[in-house]
Amino acid sequence: MRLNRTSKGFTLVELLVVIAIIGIPGCNTGPEMIPISGSVTFQGKPIPLGKITLRAIEGTRAPAVGGTIKDGKYTIDTRGGAPPGTYRVLIEAVAKVGEAQVDIPGASTDQLVQYIPEKYNKNSELKLVVEPGTGPMEKNFELAR
Repeated sequence: MRLNRTSKGFTLVELLVVIAIIGIPGCNTGPEMIPISGSVTFQGKPIPLGKITLRAIEGTRAPAVGGTIKDGKYTIDTRGGAPPGTYRVLIEAVAKVGEAQVDIPGASTDQLVQYIPEKYNKNSELKLVVEPGTGPMEKNFELAR
């Protein structure tokens, strides 16, 4: 079998192998990612500083994603957001309740307590479904004791 060479001396097979290795721009960009933002309140007041995390559940295969809550607002857009799927939502925030002494003379550290109930973090009952093809998503969370 005779292989025909292009004007640059490559066979068609060699060119196809190079294209397969390099890839075609725009292809294989990974899963769709949906940016998510919104507000978080606890007992009607914006959470001043905290953390929101989405953990994949119910067959969704995705890494945990999250963001910082500041002045009651959050955005999850690291790596583009979250892929479509079902997630357990964990919301955490701490408050200073005092100071604790440490082993260094004259030094102390803040005593912090998680004030958001466990039903919103450790034993979260919050669920979020991210639908494919929806574009940026807004989701607000109003937490109560």
